[in-house]
Amino acid sequence: MSEDFSLRELSRLRADFPILGRVGRGGQAIAYLDFSATSQKPTPVIEAITEFYRSTNGAVHRGTHLLGDESTAAFEEGRSVLASFIGAKADEIVWTKNATEAINLVALAIRNATGQGRGHIALSHSLREIALS
Repeated sequence: MSEDFSLRELSRLRADFPILGRVGRGGQAIAYLDFSATSQKPTPVIEAITEFYRSTNGAVHRGTHLLGDESTAAFEEGRSVLASFIGAKADEIVWTKNATEAINLVALAIRNATGQGRGHIALSHSLREIALS
């Protein structure tokens, strides 16, 4: 490990992810590397999702009732927080449901921006199958 990222820091980060506290095969700690299938969630995300389902859970941008309004406000606040964090404008943030949709959206945007209906986009081997589906 480099001086910038110690084993102590790794242990602190792992502690944020409850599932990584499980013991895997052979009695070893789980090391989850299947990022293209799903991502594990840290405790604050699990707690925020649980609270949302307990108290709000309305259709974002679709409801005309209190729960829909609250869900939309939370959704847009998330967009604003992320934009601020990465130095973007809120209207530059686009949510997608998964990596495949995001990669395909970027590929279509590149195609549309260049005006070329056909062309080639280079992807890493690990992304090729999901991006072209």
